[in-house]
Amino acid sequence: MKEADIIVLAVPTYSGKASGLYCAFTERAQGIIESYEEFKDKILNKIIALIVIGNVPAGGDLAYHAVILDHRDSKYPPPSALLQSTEYGQSSVQGTLIEEEKVRDRLGGLVNLILRDWKSKH
Repeated sequence: MKEADIIVLAVPTYSGKASGLYCAFTERAQGIIESYEEFKDKILNKIIALIVIGNVPAGGDLAYHAVILDHRDSKYPPPSALLQSTEYGQSSVQGTLIEEEKVRDRLGGLVNLILRDWKSKH
């Protein structure tokens, strides 16, 4: 991640919370990198896009806001999306959400935004 130009995090949610793996990453990454300033420079200030997968009735919106808040110190606000499987008649557990053309279009728009931002900064 230190060497990447762009970082995209996809975070599933469970019971209104971000996944444990995501939480472990955000809590422990600062310990792996020597200082908070280096963490900001090497991770937070990269062009990070956030994709949170969770349904609002199950607290997906709460997890979405918590994940966004984790990146409040980023140099640039991260482009983000909350994908709700119920919105597309899919099950997030079965992994079929990406099969929906509207989901692919939405993610394509996010990718275009990321690339536009990256090009403008380089």
